This record gives sequence, C-alpha cells and structure tokens, in this order.
Amino acid sequence: MNQILKTYSLLLILIISAFNSVNAQEIKVNAKLDTNLILIGDQLKFRIEVEQDRDIYVELPVFNDTITNSIEIVERSETDTTFLTDKIIRLEQEYTVTSFDSGFHVIPSIPFPFVNQSIKDTILSRPLLLQVYTFQIDSVTGITDIKPPINTPITFKEIIPYISYSLAGIIILLLIIWLIIRLRRNKPITVIRQKPKEPAHKIALRELDLLQEKKLWQQSKFKDYHSTLTDIIRRYIEDRFDINAMEQTSNEVLDAIKHANILSAENYEKLSQMLSIADFVKFAKLKPLPDENERSMKHAYDFVLSTKVKTDLTSTKTEKDDKTVNKDIEKTTD
Repeated sequence: MNQILKTYSLLLILIISAFNSVNAQEIKVNAKLDTNLILIGDQLKFRIEVEQDRDIYVELPVFNDTITNSIEIVERSETDTTFLTDKIIRLEQEYTVTSFDSGFHVIPSIPFPFVNQSIKDTILSRPLLLQVYTFQIDSVTGITDIKPPINTPITFKEIIPYISYSLAGIIILLLIIWLIIRLRRNKPITVIRQKPKEPAHKIALRELDLLQEKKLWQQSKFKDYHSTLTDIIRRYIEDRFDINAMEQTSNEVLDAIKHANILSAENYEKLSQMLSIADFVKFAKLKPLPDENERSMKHAYDFVLSTKVKTDLTSTKTEKDDKTVNKDIEKTTD
C-alpha cells in the first residue's frame, strides 16, 4: 500500500513539474534595474519584460506614482511590442525611477496574470534589491561654505525674455490707445467671434457612424475595427472627462476613471468590456464572433449617449437625436 502511494505521489509531482515547465517555455517574465547602487536623488531605469506565445494574453503590471513606498516613478514609456518569431512576441515597458530614502530597498516579486485559452494563472518575477547611499561628511573639515557664484558675461539668450516682455507691453499699450480713439470717435469695435468647439459626443457619434459604414469586421479586419473603435472612445474620454486616455493602457484608463468616480457601474462595465476585447484582438490575435463585434459597437454608442454633457437649451433636441441613434443601432445589429 505504501509503495502504491509513493508511486502515485511521484507521478503527481512529475505531472506538475511538466505543466510548470510548459508554462515556463510559453511565458518568461523579467524585472530588472540598470544598477543596484545609486546616490540619493539619482535616477535609474526600471524595466519589465515579457516573452510569450502570441496566443497567450499577459497583463502587464500597472504602477501609479511609485514602485514601492521608497521608489518613486519620474517617467514611464509606452509598451513596446517586438515579434521575435512567428509565434513569440516580447512586451517591454521602461520606467525612470528615483529614491530619496537612503538604505536598502526591496522591490518584491511582481505578479503577471495571464490567460492561456481557458487557463487563468499568474507568474511572478524575481525580487530586486536597490541600495541608496547619501553624501559622506568629512569628519575633519566638516561642512564648508558654499562657493560664491562665478561672474559670467550676459548672453543674448538671457536678454530675449526682457525684449519679449517689452514688445508685448508696447503692443498692449498701442491696443489701448487704439480702443480709446475708436470710442471717442464713436466708431464700432469689431470683435472676431470664435466658433464654439463642437461637443465631444457629436464628434464621437459621427466617427462611430463612419466606422459602421466601413464594415471592417465583416471583412475580417478585426484589429482595425476594434483599434479604431477604442480610439474613438479614448478621444471622447479625453474631451469629455479630461483624462489622458490616448497615452495610457486600458488598465490605466480604467483605474483613472474608477479613481475619479465619474461613471456608473453599468457604463464602467461597458467600457471595460470594449477595451478588454480590443486588447485581446490586438495582442492575442483573437477573432471575435459577430455578436461580440456588434456588442462592442452598441456599448460604444450607449457609453457616449449616456455620459454626454446635457444642457437645458438642447435637452429636448438631444433626446430626439438619442432616440433616432438608438433606433439606427438596433436596425444595424438586427
């Protein structure tokens, strides 16, 4: 009996090891620093890399302002995708970071959730260590006075701001004199009226109509269809909510909206589904079903119509327009 249990245990260990080795071959994650030793306040590069099969969707980590409590983010790059082979791609993202706390700082293992067909799991990077050291004060001389500034000649570049301010003052003075003369002579003052900016929802609805007319997904151009659809919604979010959606990943956009608490749960869910399907199409080469393509378009229309700015003067007209648009969407999806 004991021999049988040992045999089954050994077989189970071998199966788990084989499964882990397959995952290791399909996905490789890495987090690394340019250096492990910096002077306090200096900047260095922190990079995350993922090598994966094209059929696997890996979610990159999202950092806000810090990597840890002691390591701050100064700048971040866009995600860079490189095709290593026909089946393997590499995702890279770089952060410029700094620290103002001396001592040893640990960057713990970073989780990378992934989806492989119906399997959902998480793979971890290895932890990192960063040492931040400060200035050493000479025990003999102590702290010395700051050296006086060096006398240098004034350059033309330094004079330019003063010239610019002087010219601006002269122009304003001449404009005031001109206005006084016109008013004394009872002559009209012509004011150029600036054309009001078109509302964000009108731009988005017009672009969605154009996208529908192109029938991209019906031609199997799924990536073009979903990329254009989400770009329209991202531009609408920028104009409507003043969120830098075009320069952020899907997770960063959703986190910013959730933090701002500007959407209902229903609209947040519709936006999340649109962005998620688009990411799977772009990065995992997913081919959505027809009803999924149509659902993304309907979610886009619903999202814009339910979050647009409404005014008292145009509320009656826009309600009629909304009903017309909804009828058109229903006819298209039918």
